[in-house]
Amino acid sequence: MPVPFEVQHAREETMDELMHKHTLTVEEVCEIYGFPSQIITHAAWSGELKATIMNHYIYGIRRDDLIHWLKERAGI
Repeated sequence: MPVPFEVQHAREETMDELMHKHTLTVEEVCEIYGFPSQIITHAAWSGELKATIMNHYIYGIRRDDLIHWLKERAGI
């Protein structure tokens, strides 16, 4: 019997745990801050948002870099 999609992709971390991680995935950034993934991936690929990229895959975004990018977008 196939495993339901929701079970296959169940979040291993609570939102509180996500909020305290030092490095986030694109998906986690989108979930926490409500951005479409296209905005985050474009910013990372263009170099506007500092991210760890290897083999054409965005592995992680440091929280400090994300906060810096958010402040720049807000003009703070």
